[in-house]
Amino acid sequence: MKFSGFLKPKKLILGLMILLISGFAFSQTNEVYTKVGSDVLTKAPVEGSDVVFGGLYSDTGTTLIFENFWVDGRIGLAVYSIDEWDSVNFGVLDEITHINAGFAAPGNSELVIGTDYDRTIPGAYMYAYDDVLPDARYGNTGVTYTFSWLKPLIGLTIAGNIPFQDFMFSDVNGLEVNGAIYYESDFGINVGTTMYGDFKDSFSIGAYVTGGVDSVFSWLLGYTYNGTGVTGLIPADHYFDGSMSFDFGMFDMAADFELGLDGVNSSNPLYAGLLASFTPFPAMTAQVGVKMNVADSKNYSDSYKAFSVNPKVLFNMESAEIGVGAEIVMADYPVVGAATGFSIPVHFKYWF
Repeated sequence: MKFSGFLKPKKLILGLMILLISGFAFSQTNEVYTKVGSDVLTKAPVEGSDVVFGGLYSDTGTTLIFENFWVDGRIGLAVYSIDEWDSVNFGVLDEITHINAGFAAPGNSELVIGTDYDRTIPGAYMYAYDDVLPDARYGNTGVTYTFSWLKPLIGLTIAGNIPFQDFMFSDVNGLEVNGAIYYESDFGINVGTTMYGDFKDSFSIGAYVTGGVDSVFSWLLGYTYNGTGVTGLIPADHYFDGSMSFDFGMFDMAADFELGLDGVNSSNPLYAGLLASFTPFPAMTAQVGVKMNVADSKNYSDSYKAFSVNPKVLFNMESAEIGVGAEIVMADYPVVGAATGFSIPVHFKYWF
């Protein structure tokens, strides 16, 4: 998790609090939740690391929907330590805290402004990883306009995004822009492409084909030129992705595969994942996830490798959710050596 100091975002926190309190009287639809959790005990997958208390965090958010306007805000706070609890720190979770607003535009279109709202190609989802491919996102921060005039006629949507950025037109960065074109058919197959560039020396493009059969079987095939992979961390010249999900009622299963080809570093990053879910009754779901990440499968013995197992149980009540699980990571760092780490994540979420 990413932390920032408490003083800097005071105005943002105050604004979100006002939003949470005052928006209900005027909104047509609203949702408010709070979530608290902890990793309880955690050990980093590094040789010689200690078992420490994993800290506490809270996540509170709301979504308010008006006739031609919507707004959502979230605040993430945490108590943590970087020195084995000799001192305690209080901070803001940057990866959670945000505020966004969306405005209806003519022709079934939308303008969105904010700091974390994730506009993505429909269906570009890695089912076992349980997240959208990072390179399939065309709007995350800044200003995004989605042009959907053609969608009712031929299923076509065009979108453009200008992210918030600090160093545009500098010697290092140009003006970053994102875009997307995607087609949603009436017979279950969607095709989309995303584009990114900074008008200087960086350009990437992704192409995705997704589909499904009566909500029982869903699938994805994807290719990205100059992408970052499912984790968003390893640049490569080419990425090839595949994912599928089967829904058999009480039992669900998903599988992912990703291979990267990077000519600059002569490396092949590799990811594979499996996820099995069992729902014996609506109030309970048990899951087991298995993931493998290899930074370079071409030079396997000299590469970072990680194998993780993540069992968890979710209890769903009328207005609350409880999650209890574990994550075991067996990692091999070429310099540090083999090591096993773990955490015991628990959370409680309540909808008001």
